[in-house]
Amino acid sequence: MSKNTGAEKRPVELDDLYHFRLVSDPQVSPDGTVAAYVLTRLRKGKDDYASNIWLVPVDGSLPPRRFTGSDARDTSPRWSPSGMEMAFVSTRSGKAQIWVIPTDGGEARRLTRMEYGVGELEWSHDGEWIAFTAKVSGEAIEGSRPPDAEDKPNDKVDAENREPGSGGEEGLAQPGIVHWEDEGHEGHEEGESKKVEKPRTRVIDRLHYKADGVGFLEQRSHIFVVRASGGKPIQLTAGEWDASAPRWSPNDLRLAYLANKEEDADRRSVLDVFVALIHGDGKEQETTQVTGHDLSVRGMGWLPGGDGVALFAHRRTDEAAYGSNAQVWTVTLDGTARCLTQTWDKSASAELNSDLRSGVGPLQPRFSLDGSLIYFMGMNGGTVQLFSVPAGGGEIQEVIGG
Repeated sequence: MSKNTGAEKRPVELDDLYHFRLVSDPQVSPDGTVAAYVLTRLRKGKDDYASNIWLVPVDGSLPPRRFTGSDARDTSPRWSPSGMEMAFVSTRSGKAQIWVIPTDGGEARRLTRMEYGVGELEWSHDGEWIAFTAKVSGEAIEGSRPPDAEDKPNDKVDAENREPGSGGEEGLAQPGIVHWEDEGHEGHEEGESKKVEKPRTRVIDRLHYKADGVGFLEQRSHIFVVRASGGKPIQLTAGEWDASAPRWSPNDLRLAYLANKEEDADRRSVLDVFVALIHGDGKEQETTQVTGHDLSVRGMGWLPGGDGVALFAHRRTDEAAYGSNAQVWTVTLDGTARCLTQTWDKSASAELNSDLRSGVGPLQPRFSLDGSLIYFMGMNGGTVQLFSVPAGGGEIQEVIGG
C-alpha cells in the first residue's frame, strides 16, 4: 500500500472562511515601482469584513507590507499624480469617507464628511482636485442644499490630522466622535449609545427600489469635487437620477461620467456618457451628452488624446450590463461610436461571482504608453488572459496567455 505523503484531505468547514484573504483593486504607483492593493478578511464573531491597503514592489524584491492599519474597511487606494500621497476610502470614522495619507509614512487626514459616505474617487492629473461620488437625499438631489450640512463637525479634534493652514468645517478632516445616522444602528466611538428608529412605512415610487448589500435605494448618487488640500465639496451633478464613474480628461478641463437621465432609467440597462466642462474653481460650466442612449456600459476611461472615451459595453440594452458579452468601444466627443471587438465571441472582462465580498475596483480601459493599444482582460479556454486591440481598430492580439 502506498503511503499518502500529502496533507490530509477533509471537507471545507465554516471556520475555513476566516482564513481566506481576498486581494483586489491593484493600483500601480506613477513611477511604476510599487503596487497598492486591498486585502480583505472576514472577522469572526463580528459578522463583517475588515480591509487594509498593502504595498508591494512590482519586481517582487520585497514581501508585501501593510500600509493602513485601521480595524475597519480601507479600500479604493488611489495614488496622487506625484506619488507622494494616496487617497483611499475608509469607514474608520463611521461612514465611508475619503482619507489622504503620505506615501512615505505618516497619519492619514480625513478629506470628506459626506452624510451618507462616498463611493468612487479619482485624482485630477495635476493633483489639485479629487472627484468622487456620494449619495444625497432631499433637496441635495437637486443640488439646492450643502451636501455635508447634516454631517456636523465634532467637538473633539485631532489637530495633527489636519492639513497645515486648514481649519474648522471648511477645512480638512476632523476625526473624533462618530454621529451615527444609519437606520437602526447602535454604537458610538466614545462608548455612548444612540438608537435611530427605522421608519414604519416607506412610499416606493420607482421600479428599481432595492439592491443586495445596500437595501432600500432612498438616495441618489451624484458627482462631487473637492480640493486635495481640503475644503468644502462642490456638487457637480443633480437630479432624480444616479451619476457614476467620474473621469478627468487628460488636460483636467472636462469631467466625464455615466448616467441615465431618461424617464425609463429603471426599465432599461442604459448608461450614457456625459462630459462636463469644469471651471478652474471646480464648478461646472456646461454639460453635453456624448452617447446616444443605446449602450449598456460597464466601464469607461478617456482616450489618451482627450478626443473621446473608451468603453466596455454592449448594445443589448434590455439586458443587464452583465447579461451579455462586453465589447470594447471608442466614442468621440461628437458621439461617433465604433466597436473594436465586433467579431470577438468572448467578453472583454474577467469576473468571478462569489458571496465573498472584497470589491474589484472600477472597470477601466488601459492603454499602451503611446496610446495606440487598448488592453483588456478576457476568458479564453477557461483561463484569464490579457489582450490588446488597436485604438483605431484592427486585429485583437493575445498579450499574456493563461
